[in-house]
Amino acid sequence: MLIEANLRTRTLAPSEVAKCIAKLYELKGVKRGNNQHKSGSEPSSVPSIAKEMDMTDRQVRTYASIGKNLIPEWMELFGHKDIDIKKAYALS
Repeated sequence: MLIEANLRTRTLAPSEVAKCIAKLYELKGVKRGNNQHKSGSEPSSVPSIAKEMDMTDRQVRTYASIGKNLIPEWMELFGHKDIDIKKAYALS
């Protein structure tokens, strides 16, 4: 998948990583928690995405929350590293 390849091979801004992880959540049908399944397909969960992306479960959840919930103005600040990941997560 192109999103996964971008995350593995390119150096992305934190905001881009957050948006990509949020998109993976959407594409793989992950809603909440660790064991969400999309009917009729392979199980997709936070641990499987974390393993694919070489991240921890917590990192994946944090980036997904930021990517889905952070308002554009704050996302821009996060992308330019004007706010750190902890503040971005708290604001999301």
